[in-house]
Formats: sequence, C-alpha cells, structure tokens
Amino acid sequence: MNGKVMALVALAMVAGALIWWFRRVGRVQIPKNRAPFIVWMLAGGVLASLALALGGGWLTILPAVVAIVGALFAVFTASISRQKVEGAIDVGDPMPTFEALDEDGATFESSSLAGGPVLLKFFRGHW
Repeated sequence: MNGKVMALVALAMVAGALIWWFRRVGRVQIPKNRAPFIVWMLAGGVLASLALALGGGWLTILPAVVAIVGALFAVFTASISRQKVEGAIDVGDPMPTFEALDEDGATFESSSLAGGPVLLKFFRGHW
C-alpha cells in the first residue's frame, strides 16, 4: 500500500471515529468504555505516521498530518474528560428534592411537581 492510500485511509478512520464520537456526545450517550474509540483513533494516527514515513507529495502529507492532529486531539480529550460526576443522577432516576429561586425571587420546591411529567431546564450563565 502506498503512502497516499495509507494517509487517506487513516484520515477516513479518524474522521469516522470523530463523527461517531460527536453524534454520541450530541445525544448524551457517551460510552462508559472509551477504549474502542481510543484504540481506533490511535490506529488511525499510527497509520498516518507510517504514511508520512513512506513519503510522498502533498496528497500524502496533508491527509496524514490532519489525521495525526485529529487523532491526538481526540485521544487526549477523550482520555482526560470526566463524564461521570459523583452523586449525579442518570436518565430515568427519580428527581431529587431541591429548593431554588424562581424568576420572581420566590422559593420553588421540586416536591410541588410530584405526580406528573416534568421537564426541567437549567441554564448556565456565561458571564
């Protein structure tokens, strides 16, 4: 296999894994076991490195460098990110009771919502 084909295959591997990852993130379905994702990304990075070692023109270098940078970024961020917070509730768990202030400054109690379906939406401030 020549360097250009290896670089393009590596880029396809990395791009496919990133698309899979970001679709999972968008649906809040990040897998607990990230090992297959990390192994696939590392394999794409190694294949891209081999393509660079074989040499070639810009059609080899460009996809190989993009694949290596994408793989390193994805592996780094996937390995350092913590998705599980101590004491966090999962989808389908009962809502814990809490008190908060509403938009008028009055105290709101979550227990007042018992008995029906509820959608709670929390906004982070960006200030």
